Order: sequence, then structure tokens, then C-alpha cells
Amino acid sequence: MRTDSYRLSAGRHVRAEQGRCAMEWVAHLAGEAHSDRPECVSPVVGAFARSWNDALEETTRQRLRPYLGRMIGTAGDGGDEARAWRCTDWLVRTGAPALLGLAGLGDAAAELPLRCVHDSDSARSAAERVAVVAELAAARRGAARAAAREETGEAGWGPALDGVRWATRMATRESGLDAARAALRATERDTVRDGLTGMAWGAAWNAAWAAAWAAVPGSPAARLAPTLAALQLSAFELLADLLPGEVLELPAARGGVLAPA
Repeated sequence: MRTDSYRLSAGRHVRAEQGRCAMEWVAHLAGEAHSDRPECVSPVVGAFARSWNDALEETTRQRLRPYLGRMIGTAGDGGDEARAWRCTDWLVRTGAPALLGLAGLGDAAAELPLRCVHDSDSARSAAERVAVVAELAAARRGAARAAAREETGEAGWGPALDGVRWATRMATRESGLDAARAALRATERDTVRDGLTGMAWGAAWNAAWAAAWAAVPGSPAARLAPTLAALQLSAFELLADLLPGEVLELPAARGGVLAPA
């Protein structure tokens, strides 16, 4: 069965006839009962896929289909620790710097670690730099908000706030930042890693707000769009790194009724 036979839907579904999200399709392909938490899939991979499936718009969501077969058998394969560190490294060295640069903090982004963050020692080494950059991003957000408030005046503040809020929400969802954070929350707790990724995600979030505020009175969404598109491509590469094998056509589904395209 080719990937174009599948239609991935957002959200969790009580019955397969209502549609299937990415993980519900994986359960179907693996011959498991209908569920968005198939037993054959690593908790880290499953959390990433559930979050991103729901974050992506309809057309882009379908690009997850070729990865589904590769998720089968990842549960208990011993790779989740490495997967967690891969997500950490992506947040620190790819996700956060991209949004920091968009917010005019390119010099600060350049101060982030250049070497891979792959264990507690490298995370500790990175933490001090990330903390400084996170503070700068928070300050830039506040300054950009104040400037936008002055630009729009009281009359235009409400629409401007709505536009910035929506653009920022999309920034972390569609870029893969939220999916990477969800994957990390599904793994065993690590104090050093948790602290580092929390700061990196916070820096990215504040940078997205700052970039969106700086676009007022223009379009915050348009300003963020090119950077988000680039991050999205990188996040697909991250997903590929979390999985064994290569992207292939999906195997034949085992019985049942396919969700309508």
C-alpha cells in the first residue's frame, strides 16, 4: 500500500471510522488495537509524533506518513536515551538559534554551544551560555512589546496582540519545538537535561514573541514564516534521526477499513 492511501487526521479518535492520527495508523499497521499509544512504539518517538501530528496543518501533516512504518519496533530497543539527547541538541543548537536570529539576537545565538550536546557533561557545559541567552531573549521580548504598544496606540493594541499571540503559538508548534519538548517529557527525568532544555525552549519562545512584536503593525505571521519553514524541514530530519532505517513506502495495512482520503 502506497503512502497516498493514508490520510492522517489531527487529534485522537474514538473509532477508526472517524479517522486516524499518525500513531493510530501505526497501531493499525502493527496489528494492534486502535490507539494513539501503540505498544510497539518508543514513548519518546510516540510523544514526538502525537504532538507534531496535531500541530501541523493538513497538507504538511501527510508528510509524516513515510515515517510511520519505521516507528514499529522502537519500543524497548534501548535507543530512548540517545533520542532524548538528540532532541536536546536540536533544541539548543538549531531551534533556539533560528528564532533568536529572527529576533535580532544573532550575536547571542552565536554564543550557544557549537559542539553536540549528548550527555550530562556537555549539557552542564552548555547551561551557563544558554541561561545568559535566555535572559537576553526575555529582555528583547519586553522591549519589543513596549515598542509595539507605542506604535499601535490603545486603539490598535487588541488586534496587534491577537496577531502576535497567534503567530507565536504557531512558531513553536509548527516548527517542531513543541514536539521535541514533548519527546523529552516522555523520557526518564534528568535534572541537568531538563534544566537545559527548559531554558533553550524558553529562549526560543521569547525570541518568537520578540520577532512577532517587531513586525507590528505589519504581519507577525509573515515575518516568522520563512524561519518556521526552515525549522520544519530540520524537524523532519530530527524525526528521521530518531528512527531506525530509511524512509520507505508504508507496508500493507492489516485488514480494517481505511480512513477516507
